[in-house]
Amino acid sequence: MVMVEVTWRSRRSLGLLVVLALAAGAGVTWWLTRPDPQDGERVSGPHGAYPAALGTGAPAAPDHFVRKVDNAVAVDGGLSFHETDENDDGSPEGLTARSLRTGTTYWHYKRGGNVIRAVRVVDGTAVLRYDDGTLIAIDARSAEQRWQQDLPKKSRFGDRLWTANGVVATYAGDELIAVDLTTGKRAWTADVPESCDLGDVVFILGTAFGVEATCGSGPRPEDVVLGIDARRGTVRWRHPDWMGGLRYLPLTDHTVYAPHWNNTDRGAVIDVSGTKPVIHTAPDPDLAWDGQNRTTVLTTFGKEGERWKENNVLRARGTDDGRVQWTRHAPKDRRFGRALVADGRVYVVEQPQESRQRAPERGPARLLALDLTSGKPLHTAPIPVPDREDSEDSLDVRAVRDGIVAVGWQGVPGDAADSLTIVSD
Repeated sequence: MVMVEVTWRSRRSLGLLVVLALAAGAGVTWWLTRPDPQDGERVSGPHGAYPAALGTGAPAAPDHFVRKVDNAVAVDGGLSFHETDENDDGSPEGLTARSLRTGTTYWHYKRGGNVIRAVRVVDGTAVLRYDDGTLIAIDARSAEQRWQQDLPKKSRFGDRLWTANGVVATYAGDELIAVDLTTGKRAWTADVPESCDLGDVVFILGTAFGVEATCGSGPRPEDVVLGIDARRGTVRWRHPDWMGGLRYLPLTDHTVYAPHWNNTDRGAVIDVSGTKPVIHTAPDPDLAWDGQNRTTVLTTFGKEGERWKENNVLRARGTDDGRVQWTRHAPKDRRFGRALVADGRVYVVEQPQESRQRAPERGPARLLALDLTSGKPLHTAPIPVPDREDSEDSLDVRAVRDGIVAVGWQGVPGDAADSLTIVSD
């Protein structure tokens, strides 16, 4: 009798163990193969202490190589930001913040099932716009979501983001709107004349977005730039848009420079400090790349012996009269990349000339910091050359801020770069 009861209990225990094992196996299988939730958020971090910025403003003597940074969409403070978690189509679903000093991951954010279309990082806030129209703000220090706005999936100008005066502007359908960076509440919808069809934001000055627009009906509508007040969304001023797609250069918080104004060899300084812009033009055949206050800077062709060489001359002009203020020639078989101006200094990379196949020659590169007024060198330092693709041609200064200079192969400042070299004081 006792033997029978022991056998029965043993069988029951064995059966229970088998059931538990099968259930555990099924649970593990479900965990490993479960699909990502469509709107599920995953946050990892922050890990360790918050990486402080390497400095403030533009560095005076940038000769300390920090590290090379790959595939950064933004650099802010002591962090670089990278789109990650590519789906089957190669589109990013997540954003990773890494220490500029070490490259270690500080935090990682992912919103499963949705693709990131735009990222803008400003004042310690990372703003992400996803392909379903969702706008999300993440605190760069804590990795916590600050707010979320649900916008229409399709917008007139895609998913671009612009920031000024504590708001982030973007298109919601056909309307240009702004969201408060701190609260996430809608600050305004641009109040423009009904006859105006808004386009891209072409420059930002202080508390205003310069937005290209086509105004008027009939066979001859007018191409203009409307100054949309970043605080209210109202139109503060308008001026003709005679740039033909060229790049406006903000000089101060109320002036912008327009090279080749109205398809002529003249540059225009547009002062928007009043209700009606004041436009002053001066002779200037150059296509300036950057500037500050009353000076613009560009790289251009120059003679080396009997031959003309590309981008071996760096030239500065005064915007008031168009006169050349100073010229700097590159050494033999050397050239300049595109320069950036910050805090009264011109930052530019001196590098080898191109080969006959228009590929960059291998050789050392030097980062120069020049005085904007006189062109005199303030500091010179060798820099490691970032990784490159054969199709890319010049080594440009891509960003100057927070105590660092970021150098990368040719591109527009603020856009993503395959590889950057970070240098600080």
